[in-house]
Amino acid sequence: MKIHAGFLRFFQDGRLQVVVGSCVLLGIQAVLSLLGGPERVPWVYERWGLSRESALGEWGLPLLTYALLHGGWFHLLTNLAGLYAVTPHLVRMLGGRWALGSLFAGVIVGGWAHLATSPEALLVGISGGVSAMMLLMTTLAPEMQMRWIRVSAGNLGKGFLLASAILGVLSLSRIGSSHPLWSSQVFQIAHFCHLGGALAGWAMGRWILRPRANLRKLKAARARREGGWEL
Repeated sequence: MKIHAGFLRFFQDGRLQVVVGSCVLLGIQAVLSLLGGPERVPWVYERWGLSRESALGEWGLPLLTYALLHGGWFHLLTNLAGLYAVTPHLVRMLGGRWALGSLFAGVIVGGWAHLATSPEALLVGISGGVSAMMLLMTTLAPEMQMRWIRVSAGNLGKGFLLASAILGVLSLSRIGSSHPLWSSQVFQIAHFCHLGGALAGWAMGRWILRPRANLRKLKAARARREGGWEL
């Protein structure tokens, strides 16, 4: 009975779904690594990663499939750590459908942001979806204290948006590419994908928190309208 209850909690807070999704991503990365990675099978990344050419040539499918590919193990594990940190909170707040929806929204909007700013560059990774989930969480619970960093969720979200925007503009303008330390690391990150995904999550959060109409408000609005007509 205890085992059953524990499994039910494990499923309800989204951890089981994250485990299944992680196994899929890890399996894809393992197969591609055994095949030699981007150096040996570049056509996989060029065809199913996201760029203007791939998006036009595969009926738009790379706008989703790019999230299944990663540049390396560190890239993948970083994104999985983000999923594990955010998903249980979102599932408890909104349920699994909202959590999954925010992931897909971040992947798609992040992909659009990348195509709008760097259409020739190849994009891979699920970080746009992770960014959306994180901003949705921080928008809904800004006062929550994060366990893994000593800052409130609201400040974390604002800082992430600001950093992504600044680094994205710098990378787009190539101002920072001349820096010997950053040119090979920081500016190879798809900051506009992160920014687009984060804005998608923020917008979803603001929509959820929008003022809701109730019967009292509707009656008051009707009374104001009728009063105006009488005048």
